[in-house]
Amino acid sequence: MRAQLLVAWVAATVSTASVARTASAAPAADIVVAWSPQPLGPTGERLSEAAARAGAAYVDASPAADPLPDPRPLIKRGITAYGNLELEGAINSLDAAADLVDQTGAAGLDSTTLGDLFLYRALAHATRGNDPKSWDDFVVVAGIQPTRVLDPAGFPPRVVDRFGQARAHVAALPRGKVMLAPWGGAARCQVRIDGVIVTTTELELPFGRHWVDASCEARAPVRRRLDVDRVTIEVKIAGPQVVPPDDAALLVQARVASARALVVVFVQGRTALVRKLGIDGKERDRQTLALRGTVRDRSEIAAALARMLEAPRPGPPEPWYQSRWVWGAAGVAIAGAILIPFAVRNSGSAPEVVVRPDGMPAW
Repeated sequence: MRAQLLVAWVAATVSTASVARTASAAPAADIVVAWSPQPLGPTGERLSEAAARAGAAYVDASPAADPLPDPRPLIKRGITAYGNLELEGAINSLDAAADLVDQTGAAGLDSTTLGDLFLYRALAHATRGNDPKSWDDFVVVAGIQPTRVLDPAGFPPRVVDRFGQARAHVAALPRGKVMLAPWGGAARCQVRIDGVIVTTTELELPFGRHWVDASCEARAPVRRRLDVDRVTIEVKIAGPQVVPPDDAALLVQARVASARALVVVFVQGRTALVRKLGIDGKERDRQTLALRGTVRDRSEIAAALARMLEAPRPGPPEPWYQSRWVWGAAGVAIAGAILIPFAVRNSGSAPEVVVRPDGMPAW
């Protein structure tokens, strides 16, 4: 009787195992952390979408871009006020614009707009009879735009003459050799001096006021006023290094969030690194992408992230003939074939034999 019950249980189990069980698959990681020295922009949007599709949380750990104050509205307001002979308002607006230029290294301004700031402030001071301040601003304009010439049709003769004197004064001034450091190597930089793009490591500037706006890869920007007052001057154009969060800090946050794993995406320069970390800190997967600086980069980084977030796929179902329950049932049948002749030869008495697959409870 025990053998019959076992065979029935095996048959029922084999039948039940053939029914597929469906369930929603969880992502391979619960959190995605993205980082870049500069704002990720559209790339971050693609990463966020990929994380959302997989059901993972998305965190952008990139340093926030500091919004730069824009002096252009103040410059425009000051020029308009000068044209309306509102001299005090013109000077106040242009003074405020000059303060912003000192703070930002004239970031966002071209050389013409920068020159206009000091030219119209010089005109406002000259109209009010303040010749020393007017002269100083004319000299600044000539220092940053040495080839600029005022059109006599647009300016009074005395202003044209005074600016001509300022140009001659600047041309006679000593010139300082400005050396930009560091340059090249891993620190690719974009530098503007007096609103003009600079592509060399050394240049000569006339003594006086100038402005530097420099941004180097993985470094904080350098934006400041530069007073050239020596024949040789070295200018640091790379700020402190901007470094990504380390694994230890990321894992602390992941554990607080009760995450099982996280994917880290670092985008820096022409390289993107995508890594999957277990909550134990062990790296489970990694992919390095060489970026070309095109729109296609976004899709490739998002695809690498999607692959690492993809839930493990279940293996193919076990063939029915390899199931331990089928073999258990076959064992029962074989045991029966052996025990029946045994019972016939021993007057219907046979030793009790129980065939049970591993893990079955004893009945």
